[in-house]
Amino acid sequence: MNTSIIVIALVFGWLFFYIIAKLLLQKLALEEIIVHVYLISFLIVFTIFHKNFINSFKKIDLNYTLLLLLFAITLLISSYFGIMGCGTRINFGKIDGLALALYLPLVCIISAYFFKDAITWQNCVGIVFVIIGAYLINVN
Repeated sequence: MNTSIIVIALVFGWLFFYIIAKLLLQKLALEEIIVHVYLISFLIVFTIFHKNFINSFKKIDLNYTLLLLLFAITLLISSYFGIMGCGTRINFGKIDGLALALYLPLVCIISAYFFKDAITWQNCVGIVFVIIGAYLINVN
């Protein structure tokens, strides 16, 4: 898949996440949103991918079950705190900007390890710019 499509999808995905979370928080509590979203998501995923769901049980062992459980918990925690951040009176751009400054360098380093790729000096300069940019965004 083209990288540009992934980037554009992520941009609009996070934009819609923020807008829809703000609208939902006007009527529902955070926990109610989480329950409804994950229940509806399960029904959609199960309806679309039911064949994959049944076949996947043949491939899963204990290690993958633990990884899937950790992944599910990670998604739940990140969406919980993401929606919680949308409900604060703090500029969400500042919250997200600081989170980006922390996780982008970590993702770069971890990805380099997993894909056995070297981190170039250009990558290091980019990491520094991301950190400086996030600091400048968060300055009052």
